[in-house]
Amino acid sequence: SSDLFPDQGELAGLAQKRLEALAADGPAVATERLVWASRAPVAAFISKDGARLSFVNWMTYSVGLRDLVTGQSRVVVDATRQGYSDAAPVLSPDGKRIVFNWYENGWEGYGLRLASNDGSEVEDLYRNDEVRWMAPFDWSTDGELILALFERRDRTQQIAVVSSRDGTARIIKSLDWSGTSNMKFSPQSRRSEEHTSELQSQFRISYA
Repeated sequence: SSDLFPDQGELAGLAQKRLEALAADGPAVATERLVWASRAPVAAFISKDGARLSFVNWMTYSVGLRDLVTGQSRVVVDATRQGYSDAAPVLSPDGKRIVFNWYENGWEGYGLRLASNDGSEVEDLYRNDEVRWMAPFDWSTDGELILALFERRDRTQQIAVVSSRDGTARIIKSLDWSGTSNMKFSPQSRRSEEHTSELQSQFRISYA
């Protein structure tokens, strides 16, 4: 009771006044801001801190980063005559690495590659000849896992998590040909969620 804890009544009163002030201001209004008017068509993801945009240029099929503070863009990984990327790359939570899909001439299927954010180090992370196309969508907050979508040769699609350490992949769910256009790691999501019991204590995955 307030007799046992005399400060609680005062704190409750302050909290109530703050709530009343917020209500008086009216509901929050969503706003939009143009962050980049690119001349070339791009597929992009914004970083978790909102400061950078990782993108693939659909005219050159190169992977790049744009600093939303300075407005400067730079190429991280150039496409070549032998290989290219065609899906939005995703910057790691610490901003030091970028994951992107990749196809090389002669490959039966697509792969995932990791690069340092300046492009000085590039490595193959995962490849599967039975997967005709794949794309990354998100990183776990600890940077250990990458959420990806696989499209197999029979056109079924799969939600997978890929280890950023050793490239091992685990299938979370199989989908029909329509697949999904957006998904993310979501520890507190209230949307439709899919998970395995092994991963449940770490995170949940929401998709739409």
